[in-house]
Amino acid sequence: MMMTIQTTKTTTDSSQTLEMVSNQTTEGISFNTLRFGQVTVPLDRIVEFASPILGFEGLKQFAILDHDEDSPFKWLQSVEDQDLAFVITNPTIFGIAYEFVVPEDAVSLLGIEKAEDTLVFTLVTIPDNDPAKMTANLLGPLVVNQYTRKAMQVILNDNKQYSTKVRLLSDDALDSPEEEASATPNPTS
Repeated sequence: MMMTIQTTKTTTDSSQTLEMVSNQTTEGISFNTLRFGQVTVPLDRIVEFASPILGFEGLKQFAILDHDEDSPFKWLQSVEDQDLAFVITNPTIFGIAYEFVVPEDAVSLLGIEKAEDTLVFTLVTIPDNDPAKMTANLLGPLVVNQYTRKAMQVILNDNKQYSTKVRLLSDDALDSPEEEASATPNPTS
């Protein structure tokens, strides 16, 4: 059964728990990161990729960390590689209508019963020289079953509507470049 997912701003909310085995505490899982130092992450913020992110085949466990309390961005921090963290977001926060079909094998692999069970994120690329020109990869969304915490990057091969570099901020939306730049996470710091 293939499934159509239409994201909304509320699809990034979650409060379900994934059971983990290594380094578990009553509070969560503790591990070192290059960017954030030692962190303890609640178990409900850990996802396990049933199929890896393209180019990162050896990594399965990631923590979803908030950038700032009110930020539209999150960090997808590898639990297994302290140096690796991606900036992610839900593109609908930026006014992008985003709907796609999840292939049957992905629905089965993630154990998705209905579209509302999912959280959808996109990987964000932020140019060092002009953060306002950040883009989202809409051809490779990250789909998470919020109840089982299983995740995978779904490659939308048949989709001509989206690309790997969709601007999140239009030139018209940039009223105050200083304001936008301060709200944007810097993946190189």
